[in-house]
Amino acid sequence: MKLKSIHTSALPFSPAAIPFFYGWVIILATMMGLIMSTPGQTIGIMVFTEDILQSYQITRDEFSMAYMLGTILGVFFLKYIGRIYDQYGARIPIIIGAFIFSFFIYWFATLDQSAEWIARVFHIASKGKIVLALITICFLGFSVLGQGVMIIVPRAMAMKWFDKRRGLANGVLGILASLGFFLSPYLLRHLKLEMDWRELWKILSYAVGIGFTLFAFIFYRNEPQSCGLIPDGKEIPQKSNRPPSLPAVDKTLAEAIRSYSFWVFTMALVMNAVIVNALLLHMESVFISCGIPVERGFHLFLPIWFFSILFLFGGSWLSDYIRLKYILMINLIGMIIYTLGIIFLADISAAYYMLIVGHGIISGTFNILVAVTWPRFFGLKHLGAISGFSLAFIIIGNAFGPFLFARSQHFFGSYQPAAIACLIVG
Repeated sequence: MKLKSIHTSALPFSPAAIPFFYGWVIILATMMGLIMSTPGQTIGIMVFTEDILQSYQITRDEFSMAYMLGTILGVFFLKYIGRIYDQYGARIPIIIGAFIFSFFIYWFATLDQSAEWIARVFHIASKGKIVLALITICFLGFSVLGQGVMIIVPRAMAMKWFDKRRGLANGVLGILASLGFFLSPYLLRHLKLEMDWRELWKILSYAVGIGFTLFAFIFYRNEPQSCGLIPDGKEIPQKSNRPPSLPAVDKTLAEAIRSYSFWVFTMALVMNAVIVNALLLHMESVFISCGIPVERGFHLFLPIWFFSILFLFGGSWLSDYIRLKYILMINLIGMIIYTLGIIFLADISAAYYMLIVGHGIISGTFNILVAVTWPRFFGLKHLGAISGFSLAFIIIGNAFGPFLFARSQHFFGSYQPAAIACLIVG
């Protein structure tokens, strides 16, 4: 089948024939894409951190270094993902990207076998170094595909289907996707207790490579105009008390990165990524070092989700009426609460609940800012390139946070110094 035929909006059915606005189907399809990125996200990997360290016989520092190097190397490819999306739309990139992503998921569970083969063929004595190199390559794949294609393409697609109701649509999307994200540690941990973690990763690869690619082929569509529809499903007049949903003129990536607002919002989102991913990837170790049962750490996620949807849905609705700088201020307050929770986790019981509230605020407002900010400030024409460039810095934050915490534990025997540094910088 030719790529052009895959791109055709009427295949396998025409969205215009659906008796309701297809944009809401797009929201569900986007949610599936985001959830399927879980194996390449910190919240998915965190469940297996201790198993990976034991199975591949590597230290926490080595694991964090591989995670950081692979993730940062992947950043250099993200600008191309945005441009590919801008040129080819959603369906072709997501199908190809998800299929390759599934290969990396499967390979991650069998790296020691690959390392043994390489050591035997090339007569290399140290298999441990080969394993570390292969882990780094896998994290590179996770960065480009799991944190790149599987995030940039669905989000950009969804935002093109809405205009005046973009905030509402993002709120619905965030609630559904965040529920999937926050339930995934429970589900993965439960499944891990029932089977070997390697077998579980192979099953995840089948779900992404076969199940999701077929799903994306059926339901993904780039924009309403190509389907004979319009954003929001109908014309909605601009209300005078609302900020403009789009700028008067679309901005290019070069114009966007010369603006003060681009860097203010991007750097705030980067600090979110640093502190949240730092705790997630080392969560079991952090809780053990604080004398708290690991299970209590996994019990964080459901209440976090409740706070997340509270701020996500309320903030998404408000984002249609207020300037985004106020959403950003709420986000920064949540980050302060969350960081203080990490610092005092071993000392006061209230710190545990500060983690819940702070993470909920961060998660809810993060999903608003990462989705709504760029269309409102810079338009839709170059949305893929602009959002991809911003995401590159966020992913660097994802990578640096766990490494910073690992080094803090190595040098000081505690994660508190790293958290204090994040509080000062943030």
